[in-house]
Amino acid sequence: MAVVAWSSQDVAVVRGAFAFAAQVSDSNAVEWIRWGSASRRTLPTLRSRGKDVEGVDEVEWRRLVIIYQMPGVDVVSSSGIQSAKAVEDKLRALPGWKKLCGEVQPSLQALCQQGDSLVSASYGTMGEVLAAEAQQGVAAKIKLDGNGSKVLIDLQSLLTQYREHSFQTLQRWLPGDYDKPDYGGSQQIKGFRSSFSFALTKKSAGAPWRDFVLNEAEETLLAMGALSPRSEDQARFRAYMLADDVPSLQDRELQRAVVEDALGLVSFSLAAFVASLVVTRRLLVALSVLILAFTVPSIVSVGLLGTAAADDAASATPQVKIISFAAWFIVAAGLADLSMAIVRAIEQRRDSLRPFVPECVMVSMLATEQPNQIVFSEPKQKRAFVTRTWRFFCEALSPTCGIAITLLTLSTPDLEMIGVFGRHAGCGLLLATPLAVLLVLPAVEFGDIIAVWMHARRDESEWEPWEVLKLLMDYFMPYEFGIQSEWTVKLRVKVQRTARDILRMPLVRVLVPMFCFILLIILLPISHKPIYTAATPQLYVGGHRLYDMPLLFSKFQPLPEPAVAMKDRLEVATRCTPSAHDDVGCIWHHCEAGQTTAAQTAADAATQSQCKCWKQESNALNCHGSAARLWGLSSEQASTLLGSGSFWTWVAEQLRRAEFTDITYRKGLYLEVETWQTGLSSVEPGYSTYAGTDSWQSSCLQVMCFCSDMQCEMNQTFADTKSFASFDYTSPLSGANSSKLRNTTANSSVLTALSGRPALSQNRSVFLTVAWGITISQEPLGTGLDDRGVTFNGIELDDLGAQRHLLAFCEGTPPNLVVLNRGCWPIEFRSWLEKQSLRYPVPKAQFYSSLRKFFEEQAISATWSSLNLTAHQGDIGSGFWLTSDGKAQGLVLTFEVPEDESEPGSGIPKDLTLWESYIGLRNGRSPSTLGNAWLAPFSTAVAKGLLATAATVDKNAWTVSVHLVMWPSLWMFLMTWAVKLSVVAAVLNILCIMCHQRAVVSLAMDEVGVLEIIGQISFMALISLALLRVSQQIVMAQDGPGKDPAHKKKRQTRHQKVHRLSALLAKDDEGEKHVGEGEKKRKTRKRKSLASRFSFKVRSVSIFASNVNESLQKQEEKARKATMKEMSFQERKDLVKQLEVLNGPGLFHGGLRHERLGRTTRGLCRAAPATLSCAAMSLVCVPWLATSSMVGIVKVCWNAFTGAWVSLLLSLVFLPVFSVIGLGPSRVKGRAYSYFVWWLWRRRPKPDADGQPAGLLDTDLGTLGVAAAKVLGWPFLNLSMAEEIEKAALEEEFRKDSVKSDADQQDEEDEEGLTIKGLDVQGATAMPPFHIVMAVKDKFEVNG
Repeated sequence: MAVVAWSSQDVAVVRGAFAFAAQVSDSNAVEWIRWGSASRRTLPTLRSRGKDVEGVDEVEWRRLVIIYQMPGVDVVSSSGIQSAKAVEDKLRALPGWKKLCGEVQPSLQALCQQGDSLVSASYGTMGEVLAAEAQQGVAAKIKLDGNGSKVLIDLQSLLTQYREHSFQTLQRWLPGDYDKPDYGGSQQIKGFRSSFSFALTKKSAGAPWRDFVLNEAEETLLAMGALSPRSEDQARFRAYMLADDVPSLQDRELQRAVVEDALGLVSFSLAAFVASLVVTRRLLVALSVLILAFTVPSIVSVGLLGTAAADDAASATPQVKIISFAAWFIVAAGLADLSMAIVRAIEQRRDSLRPFVPECVMVSMLATEQPNQIVFSEPKQKRAFVTRTWRFFCEALSPTCGIAITLLTLSTPDLEMIGVFGRHAGCGLLLATPLAVLLVLPAVEFGDIIAVWMHARRDESEWEPWEVLKLLMDYFMPYEFGIQSEWTVKLRVKVQRTARDILRMPLVRVLVPMFCFILLIILLPISHKPIYTAATPQLYVGGHRLYDMPLLFSKFQPLPEPAVAMKDRLEVATRCTPSAHDDVGCIWHHCEAGQTTAAQTAADAATQSQCKCWKQESNALNCHGSAARLWGLSSEQASTLLGSGSFWTWVAEQLRRAEFTDITYRKGLYLEVETWQTGLSSVEPGYSTYAGTDSWQSSCLQVMCFCSDMQCEMNQTFADTKSFASFDYTSPLSGANSSKLRNTTANSSVLTALSGRPALSQNRSVFLTVAWGITISQEPLGTGLDDRGVTFNGIELDDLGAQRHLLAFCEGTPPNLVVLNRGCWPIEFRSWLEKQSLRYPVPKAQFYSSLRKFFEEQAISATWSSLNLTAHQGDIGSGFWLTSDGKAQGLVLTFEVPEDESEPGSGIPKDLTLWESYIGLRNGRSPSTLGNAWLAPFSTAVAKGLLATAATVDKNAWTVSVHLVMWPSLWMFLMTWAVKLSVVAAVLNILCIMCHQRAVVSLAMDEVGVLEIIGQISFMALISLALLRVSQQIVMAQDGPGKDPAHKKKRQTRHQKVHRLSALLAKDDEGEKHVGEGEKKRKTRKRKSLASRFSFKVRSVSIFASNVNESLQKQEEKARKATMKEMSFQERKDLVKQLEVLNGPGLFHGGLRHERLGRTTRGLCRAAPATLSCAAMSLVCVPWLATSSMVGIVKVCWNAFTGAWVSLLLSLVFLPVFSVIGLGPSRVKGRAYSYFVWWLWRRRPKPDADGQPAGLLDTDLGTLGVAAAKVLGWPFLNLSMAEEIEKAALEEEFRKDSVKSDADQQDEEDEEGLTIKGLDVQGATAMPPFHIVMAVKDKFEVNG
């Protein structure tokens, strides 16, 4: 069944709840997180999203995304780019790639051939530089087409180039947490991304695209090792691939990792096999366990509980959630325990049919002298089958079923991972129970047959092995090889005696309860409550590709539409000399550093804060003013030095010229300085400043300053190769005059704009954002890039009704809603239209062109500009979500409002309910082309969501703990009816839960998540299984009552009782011969006596038939003689066993202790092998647990391992001790309760040793009642006044004995009687004089 389940169809291993961003889905937190993701895709202005390309709307876009990573090092390095280049070249050479990219329009082929890739930008080709351009300073033109064979642009220069000129492209390549590094510094980037977009037809976008991704691209990356889960491949270079319309790529990643770690899945079955073989020494049983440990999880996880991956049932692929692997460990351990329990139950099958009679029924039959043969006789046929089946279920199967039911009750709706684990483990154990019976039972029987045959063949063979080999075979070979197993029987007896001796020790019986009590006192006042968290637990070890994958994916911003790359990408990078013209379109400057000597290096080190300047003067007729370029200054230093005009004052002083006027400065291009000696390069930021001119090439005086260690070789740049002066840029220059500064326009970098705005302003205000055309899902968050949960409803912003509604929404706020600032472009747009002599709303055909012109040409008011900032942490300004054709599919408007004074610092706006009412009223009048407005969530939702989810986890943890204590105890009570033992098991379970929680809190740094709760379940499952197993065996075990020193003649009474029962039943048989003719045929068969029913060969019927008229005393005497003569040794032994059941345990404290001790040790020795097999199974799994990379599964298995070994201490030490000290079941107490009630009902008669016992009782009722009260103890002994009654009876007997002794003394003086001396009589097996002595004694009534 399992092979068919795995091989008949594809099976997908999925993360399940491990793929959730949080284990508890809080609606507010989910909305806020998804809103933050969606808000980062907005644009503050309306512009076209791509170039005007014909046929874009007629194609279907498919994108292939590859993310590269090198663990522990910067992947944006020469080795990382080179490895990524090899990957992308290999992909471009695939036939499927060429075919699909060849179908793309020529104007869009750059998106699939070159792609949006850092690798393509690095490996460019050289373009042609015209002579005129070379004279203006252009050194090279590099086409960023990815067709080059070597890197033409240094990576640091390339990143700086894109940061300065196309930062949007850099955002698509690098993670979102990429910050601007200091020039000359280094930053370790964890990964970078390349994307390739294909504009395909509808036919090619379906099956051909999926076949290419799965069969060509993925296989190629696997062959290169970039997608390999092997540890040696992961340590070098990694690639993660995503593709549109192929959502199974991440699941296939997981499946490959699981296959790589498949040894662990097989190790569970192998561990169960080894444990069963070692403990049972039966090879066939171990093979059965091996088969079951593999098939049961497969059938349950794939066939019964496998979820469908597709809506179409015919093409559905079963999905196995990976947390079920941890449940497989529990199933394998349960199978090892169950198989050993079944083997022990079969080996003890003769004892399993011994009658168990309730003590109240037994006392009733003893009192009335009416033994029920159905009760005492061994069951036959159907009743034997039912009895055997019920005993077998109770002894072997019921503990496993109880744990399975407990696990099935843990399917909590709030925590999916716990429910999946409980269902898989519970269903696995339930399915394993009948299958184990079907396989293990025949395995035991066939094993016995094979062992007998092998033993016979071994005896017939003349080959005699060496003693050492024979010893090894006897001790280590399986039972099926005909090996002698006497030593196992001896070992079992020795262990049972040792356990009995240990449990007899008073110190053990005192220390164990005291230890539990002290432990309970210590654990009850827990110093601090654990912190519960709903965070998704870690599945793989840190550093594994599947561990890094969700973290790496989350750092990248969502990709825009593919056509955006057509507009943002740089196609040509122009490299210029340091003195190039401003208007030649340079991207960066480049030069070579001059050779430095040791003396120059020492001098440079002494003047690290100096700027060295060179000058060059021009005599051209059309030159005017002066220009300077400074490299190596930070933005603050440039603002201080150039913004105040002190630099030109210092230049005027150095050149002895008049002061410069009309000074401006701006951010310039960066400078790449390459060191010829080392081949390294340095990138320095540049600033340009002008005095009386607007460009470098038109100035008469050109100054170039280097404020860093790296300086250009000036003989290739300036005619004057000596610096004319230097200054310290860390201290202010003298002569600064800010009044000379005409205009300072320092362009802030894009990274400054991306830094966002704080959620709260100086006056404690917050931003309230309203959105249209967007829907946020409240489904649980996933870790994949595709799981965004954001959909756009589609709006028609150019509709006249939509324009009017937006303007009314912005201007029509009621007076009681305080609005500090309005980030509403409709207000500014209407004002701009009025200045253009146009009217609002704009006609539909002219709307987008007018709005786009408004954003491009008209400066928006300072109020709106201050609000219209880039998205950051969920709070955004007004913006648009645009389609590929540049139309709005959603928009947001922002209002700055006061913060709620009742909750300062919470970020909640004042009068929030009024705002919600206002939005609701406006939605009632909203046109269908715009839809309803939606109030975006606030950042405080995250804090509230964390509290809510933590409370949910706390509640579920408490529920799980209650279930783990309640259900096993309840099941134990229903199966054993042992109240005290069930209470003891519940207390031990509570102690284990408290200890486990204490350990988890210490190891998990006070944080308890879902995986810790599952670990507690696995920990307690194996502990409860062992407690149920031992408790069930203790209850089912029977033992003799022990020796009763208070009754010296008990054996004699027992033998007499045998004869009385035989005679009584024989007389009934004689009476049956005189029945009527109607029943003659049915009654003519010779009825067997009660002794015959117990398998005895009693031939007393003929004796009684020939002496019908004789007295009852003679009949009993003859029957006694015939019975004792014909009894064999085995018959006497069996009779003694049945009499022990009939007589019951001795009603005294010694008998009570003996019964507890015997019952406990026998049950303990029967259950210990099953518990040991479970622990041995967990021990065999240790190598996989220590080496596996699936730390989430391993953590659960380690908890189960700990539980298996802790269960040995609890079930084999603690529980037996509690049973011995009086908290276990007892037949003595059951008999004592029956006698005590009967005694009270008879009005508490006094003990009378000379009185005739009722029925088949050994002693009079008064003596039995007092003894029962003494056994039951307080309060029965005190309330019944049994001691006082006994004392009064003893005094009366003493008085009678005194009177009788005086009379006997007088008679002895008159007549000498007959006395028999010196006969050694020892029970029913004594020599023949026993019968003579008994007859003489009864006839002459003598003493002695």
